Amino acid sequence: MCFKHKVAAVLAAGAITATMALPAMALENEFHGMYRVKGFISNFNNGSPGEFYEPAGKDSKAPTNSYVEQRARLKYMAKANDDLKLVTHFEIDSRFGDASYGVARNKGGALGADEVNLETKSIYLDFNIPATPVNMKVGMQPWEDAYNGIFVDADMAGVLASSRMNNTSLALGWFRFDDKGSIAGKEARDLLILDGKYQVNKDMVLGGSYYLLNDDVGGTNAIRAITKEIAHTLGVNAAATMGIASVEGFLLYQFGNLEGPGTQRHLNAFAGSVAARAKVGPGSIKTSFLYASGEKSTSRSTSNAFQAVEDIDSGAEHDYESEMRMLRKDKFAGTTDNAIVYTINNKDQGVIFGSIGYDVAITDKLFADAYAGFAAVAKENANKPTNLNTGVKNSSNYLGTEINAEIGYKLFDNLTARLQGGYIFLGDYFKGVAKNGADPDNPYTTRIMMVYAF
Repeated sequence: MCFKHKVAAVLAAGAITATMALPAMALENEFHGMYRVKGFISNFNNGSPGEFYEPAGKDSKAPTNSYVEQRARLKYMAKANDDLKLVTHFEIDSRFGDASYGVARNKGGALGADEVNLETKSIYLDFNIPATPVNMKVGMQPWEDAYNGIFVDADMAGVLASSRMNNTSLALGWFRFDDKGSIAGKEARDLLILDGKYQVNKDMVLGGSYYLLNDDVGGTNAIRAITKEIAHTLGVNAAATMGIASVEGFLLYQFGNLEGPGTQRHLNAFAGSVAARAKVGPGSIKTSFLYASGEKSTSRSTSNAFQAVEDIDSGAEHDYESEMRMLRKDKFAGTTDNAIVYTINNKDQGVIFGSIGYDVAITDKLFADAYAGFAAVAKENANKPTNLNTGVKNSSNYLGTEINAEIGYKLFDNLTARLQGGYIFLGDYFKGVAKNGADPDNPYTTRIMMVYAF
């Protein structure tokens, strides 16, 4: 039995044994959740999930979309005591007028409704092992890496053990993304994680990680043809507070093998980020910078393209430090989930990204913020579009600059209204790539949103 399977077996067996030893008792029921409704007017957002911005060969004047979408999340916890609970989490999405009387996720907003569209996000057991400092989570659960979610931030089935002793916290977990073979466990995609953090003092925390992504599943991926791969990710992170300012940053290094039909490539990639926040006047200024390496050629024996789980395994990764609406993923994304840099891998091109902004609480109910960000590819490759006027790819790797702003008002303690707007000045990466060699129109989006949390 290989190492990853031994670890998985030990974690699962320990979790089951500890659970069986617990006595039955009365339950305390807890309900939590969220409802969010958003109205869009945009030539960028179109109601579709999971899309890169692709203007190549299309009409330069993108149509204006106007629509309303809603999302509800419902969380129920069956709590036996402070050491044991079952956690379940469900989601319902739809767009006004989309469909009815069917069976499909993200549908059910048309006349008559009656759509079968309840999604299960999480269902797991959360318990503390008696007489130990160890917490266990067993089942389908949310998990995010220690690097702002740029590697993976998704719901996944697995076993997670975590513990905190004095100033040190540790987490060991195994997650199974897919199991596609006729023999269970033989063609699986697994993630093994080891995270650690040390509280140096009240103002500084240091951390380190090792993530092993092992893919034995045959077939191809919609974004990149990879049949099997093994990727090791090593990371260090730190966070510190210095007077009115706080700073955090990380470095990640990846190595391993990427296997395609008839090919095998070595992986040698890295990513890094630094972010800072400081109290200035009545509000706070916030800056962030992110870099992920890219790969120019698919014919080389080594790839320098940083791999996120989104690209290889149809999972999810995010980076919300930038507070972007279109240039990077929006933290309020629902079914509508579009971005120019949709993944940190960015079609193997990697990314150079920076942002700066200011947010302020005007009163105890009224707040506002404004941000600006830029993005460029780290390394151009065959995925770069061609300038139809010259017949070659543009020399510029600059994707564009986004400016956005938001104003919000707390109608009640748990009900907030937000008005958001964003505009992108496209870079010369996209020059002349639209139909007939035209420059695509600059993207814009406006949203009005209501969020109720309970």
